[in-house]
Amino acid sequence: MTGIKNTILSKSSPLSGSLSNLEVDWMEDPHAGAVIKAFESLPTGRKITRGDVEKLLEGNFRVGCTALRLFLDFSKDEFTRITAELFKDCGGAGVTNFKKDPDAFVEKL
Repeated sequence: MTGIKNTILSKSSPLSGSLSNLEVDWMEDPHAGAVIKAFESLPTGRKITRGDVEKLLEGNFRVGCTALRLFLDFSKDEFTRITAELFKDCGGAGVTNFKKDPDAFVEKL
């Protein structure tokens, strides 16, 4: 936090003295770490393709869905509702349906 504090706020700012480190434990969760690695595996310098999304979901479907959901800025409830609606007539939004035809699954997304 010190780097951010020094970069964003002048040391003479009244707010700078009231900032403190924020301790978080979510980064210790293995799922969170896997999602961060999934984000890091995405290509940079170009648009994300359907093939990139397919690869993301193939690695670990749950992690891939979480990364996709966060990238799209949906809450877990919103993403679940939207994907359930999208896939209601074609086998559901789960890993089994994805594995049947990954390209068609990603196309529908």
